[in-house]
Amino acid sequence: MLWSAKEAVYKLADKPGLQFKDEISLIGKGENALSAMHPDGLFTYSVRFIFFEDFVLTVCSSCAPFENAARKREGNTMGR
Repeated sequence: MLWSAKEAVYKLADKPGLQFKDEISLIGKGENALSAMHPDGLFTYSVRFIFFEDFVLTVCSSCAPFENAARKREGNTMGR
């Protein structure tokens, strides 16, 4: 399941040249959330796994808009 989540984060990042194997690290945050470290920084994602008989569908959505708002309040505009 982690490989599927990592692939979903990779696709969501939509960054040309991003190295899937070496530049994305996942950090568990709970049952339906994870953080991913990649060259743009640390981001939190909502993740859901939907199980079928022969495969797992992973749905991943970015929480970046919330993180950006928090960074702006703190005066830190780096990141996405």
